[in-house]
Amino acid sequence: MITKLSTSLEICYDHPEMRVLSEAFKPDQNTFRPHTVVLHGKPGIGKSALARSVILGWAQDKLYQDISCDFFFSPRKMQWAEKSSLAQLISREWADSQAPMTEIMSQPERLLFVVDDFDDLDSALPQEDTRLCEDWKDEQPIHTLLYSLLKKTLLPQSFLLVTTRDTGLQNLKSMVVSPLYILVEGLSATKRTQLVLENVSDDHRRKQVIRSMLDNQWLAEQCRVPSICSLVCKALKIQEKLGGSCTPVCQTLTSLYSTLVFHQLTPREPFRGCLSPEERGTLMGLCRMAAEGVWSKRSVFYDNDLKTYGLKESEISALFGMDVFQASHSAKRCYAFFHLSLQDFFAALHYVLEGLGTWNQSCFVIKNLRSLSELKGTHFNAHLGGMKRFLFGLVNKDTMRTLEVLLGYPLSPVVNQVLQHWVFMLGQQANDTSPMDVLDAFRHVFESQDKDFVCSALKSFREVEIQVNQRTDLVVSSYCLQHCKNLEALRVDVSDIFSVEMNTELCPVVPQQTQGKPLIMECWEDFCSILGTHPKLKQLDLGSSILSEWAMKIMCLKLKNQACKVQSLTFKNAEVVSGLRHLWMTLVSNRNLKYLHLGNTLMEENVIKLACQALQHPKCSLETLR
Repeated sequence: MITKLSTSLEICYDHPEMRVLSEAFKPDQNTFRPHTVVLHGKPGIGKSALARSVILGWAQDKLYQDISCDFFFSPRKMQWAEKSSLAQLISREWADSQAPMTEIMSQPERLLFVVDDFDDLDSALPQEDTRLCEDWKDEQPIHTLLYSLLKKTLLPQSFLLVTTRDTGLQNLKSMVVSPLYILVEGLSATKRTQLVLENVSDDHRRKQVIRSMLDNQWLAEQCRVPSICSLVCKALKIQEKLGGSCTPVCQTLTSLYSTLVFHQLTPREPFRGCLSPEERGTLMGLCRMAAEGVWSKRSVFYDNDLKTYGLKESEISALFGMDVFQASHSAKRCYAFFHLSLQDFFAALHYVLEGLGTWNQSCFVIKNLRSLSELKGTHFNAHLGGMKRFLFGLVNKDTMRTLEVLLGYPLSPVVNQVLQHWVFMLGQQANDTSPMDVLDAFRHVFESQDKDFVCSALKSFREVEIQVNQRTDLVVSSYCLQHCKNLEALRVDVSDIFSVEMNTELCPVVPQQTQGKPLIMECWEDFCSILGTHPKLKQLDLGSSILSEWAMKIMCLKLKNQACKVQSLTFKNAEVVSGLRHLWMTLVSNRNLKYLHLGNTLMEENVIKLACQALQHPKCSLETLR
């Protein structure tokens, strides 16, 4: 098996996850010894690389010296329904095809099986009532063999290392016996920042990129995945090469992937301004296959899939190179997108291109793909979240314009209208909408970075309730609330995000001159600025917010703004004691404030004196204090 793995792979035994793995199968302080270890994390985060490192570390006598044999199984390269015994399966991986099975199986407690990417196995697993295998010589469908290893009915004393995405973890939990779970976190903040900045040479651009990454913490988190980080770096390089006109004010993953994909699609011949009909057919077939894969949780495709969608590997390669869609030269040839997020991007692109015309008459009849309207009610299907987010990002007018030039055809406004309607209806159902649903909608709308789209989608939002648990939530909410022009009432619960400055935590190698005022403070200022820009906003409820002294000071400064029309202010369950002194001065400056609810907020003696002075002031218009 070792010959099939890259022996040039450098193994860092001091890496935190490798240190944990090196001790993973040893008994803990309570004498519990796991026989199954699960590596889980985001797609592409490095789980498979870690699993391969374990195999190579064992071969180099650095890891698991009490293990005599280990075997690496990749479900995506297996024929599920094919019958085989575990002995036959092992013999396939043995160097000379004559595995000494009796000797190997005589000590099952010295065997390690690695099952890489459980997600590819999940869809093929047998039903609960299927007879499991207990004998390594019995022939069973391969998926039954692997399932039996997971359930520990087959070689229960052996050790098992499984990799899975976070989305497949719940299904796996119901199968494995007494496991140890290890989260693979990917690239550190320092490494991410260094990799990104290496691809930007201009100082001004570097500051722009840093700010975009800091503002869009979700994007920074995605860059934990090495393959996503490499795609982002390529896109930034292309943006710099093409000049400032193609650089969005705010970088999103959609804008970066659009830069990368559209650049690869751009015809290199000077006399060609758009894709040929054949190239359009290839693009649309690839997008449709990607969408079908997302809906059915498929990330691996085969030659018959390409044939079904009228695709040829040579045509895909000519259109995109191998950065987008890659072939695996295994016994059964298979294909996959460079990263699952790229498949999500192409799946979203399918709905944008839908209705463009006959895309390929030569392909076989394909079953009807799920419609755009069906995507609306998929809140609890995590595997559809990426496609949905990219869909909102693709309706950006500049992105659509670039795509129309590439295609040589105008695109239908239907997708734009449908997405606007989804968000619009959410705003009309304020009483039946949870704060998490509102924030989820705000995140999708934020991805578009299109003012006209955002304003139209959010014009129905009059009463908004949101929960802010991290700085990204603050940035996203601020952006969207600025465009809620009919906002009348706002309730916001801000968790304890002001006590820790997250700027250096996210980007520890950011040059000091680009940092200036603490970023969290800037974000809060932007958020509070809506108090002076929305004349219809009359009610502000801070819910159970935890506000520091300076956070209260900034908010009260915004409340003093002459343009602020807030009449009702509620701190019923909020923790604001340290900044209450700023509030009483606001009552004198803002004569619109009529109602103040402090609930059970405790006040120190000096604050009570300030309160009395403010309430007795002739400019104080407060009518109700609770």
